[in-house]
Amino acid sequence: MKGLILAAGRGSRLAPLTDTVSKPLLPLANRPLIDYPLQQLLDAGITEICIVANPDNRNELEAALDGTAARMHYIIQPEPLGLAHAVGCAREFCGGSEFVLLFADNVFLQPLETGLAAWRELQPNCIIHTIELDDPRAFGVAVLDGQRVVDLEEKPAVPRSNHGVIGIDIFTPEIFEAIDSIQPSARGEYEITDAMMELVRRGRHVHAVPLIGPWYDTGTFADLIRAHHCAMDTWQQFELADGIEQRQSHTVFDVDVQAGTRLDGARLIGPVRVASGCEIVDSVLEEYVSVGRDCRIQSCHFTNVQLMPGSRVRNLVARDCIIAPGLQVTAEGEKIPLDG
Repeated sequence: MKGLILAAGRGSRLAPLTDTVSKPLLPLANRPLIDYPLQQLLDAGITEICIVANPDNRNELEAALDGTAARMHYIIQPEPLGLAHAVGCAREFCGGSEFVLLFADNVFLQPLETGLAAWRELQPNCIIHTIELDDPRAFGVAVLDGQRVVDLEEKPAVPRSNHGVIGIDIFTPEIFEAIDSIQPSARGEYEITDAMMELVRRGRHVHAVPLIGPWYDTGTFADLIRAHHCAMDTWQQFELADGIEQRQSHTVFDVDVQAGTRLDGARLIGPVRVASGCEIVDSVLEEYVSVGRDCRIQSCHFTNVQLMPGSRVRNLVARDCIIAPGLQVTAEGEKIPLDG
């Protein structure tokens, strides 16, 4: 079994963050987005992995993922012609092997072993994962007979079910024949749902596994903020590293602070993660706050906030937001007391 991660998307909806950082490498709780699906593959014992990149981010991805405990391969999708086209670019890598397909910007907690167990037991031609959505019109939609897929449609105006297809898929190499058989959709792209539907038309067994637990497609700022909770919950080891300078500060519950950070009159109520080289002065960080490298925080109170590397913030009360890398924010106001 091999792993395939699609990472060629430009992330235009996340501009200006993606103007300087490739979308798969945007930090989420101090880890690049692509690290979450990559870790899912590694946890499932899949150690031969291919990243489908675009011409501009291939080198950046390879440099960032250097040292990953897997045999890493990189393939370029030369044009943005759709997800099925991106999968087709990896035909040579996959060869005659079965493979798991993930997206670089999806964050989920359910282990891949759930789908892989169904794969081993049922031996279908394809497994998809689905979630029940109130409004699935922005997704591929599966019509099921039990757990067998009988129809698939990409972004239907009038969905025939509420089972959204979320991009956690397992394939045999037959998917490449199906990709060769489809035509571009109305939006000019080769849709992976059309390729899976081609398998259904050929009488192949396409099986749906319901996803249990949270799942986030981090395509927008709102999605990225919501995913922050899930990402923080995936972090298992919290500790205060040696070499932290502390003065009149204290921490409560699941706090992770890296070496080289200074806490001066700070109150941290976890889960909180602070990278190295930061200064946190006269501030309260509580419940799902992550702070990237080399940030400076003074007289602030944050809840569910992600500060990206190099940001400088003073006199700010904030909740449910992202502070961009290198951003300097000084708000009007008085010093915030530690008792909140």
